[in-house]
This record gives sequence, C-alpha cells and structure tokens, in this order.
Amino acid sequence: MVSADIPALRRGKGRKTMFASIARRYQAWRRYETVRRELSHLTDRELADIGINRSDIDRIASGEARS
Repeated sequence: MVSADIPALRRGKGRKTMFASIARRYQAWRRYETVRRELSHLTDRELADIGINRSDIDRIASGEARS
C-alpha cells in the first residue's frame, strides 16, 4: 500500500494536497483575524447591542473561521 502512495507523491498530488491544506488554513486564519479585529474595535455598548460580550469575541471569531 505504501508503494502505491510513492508514485502519487512523485506526480505532485501530495504537494497539491499540502498546498491546498496550507491555503485553507491561511484563509481560516484570515477570517478569524478579521472578525476578531472588527469586533474588538466595537465599544462594550455596541457589543451589548448585538447581544455579545467582549469575552465572546474569540469564540465567535473561531466559529467564523471554521465556516
């Protein structure tokens, strides 16, 4: 079974998968940072108006990054 994987790596499929995985993780991190930054700039009153606490920001940003 391992020998079947080696030709795939030589053809570059392993590299494409690796780069696609890195790209997905980078995009998720960017979404997380964008949401976290935007929510962090809101005042406590503005956050309360939309129904969240400042302590919820990381959880919300993390959930957005996964979607």
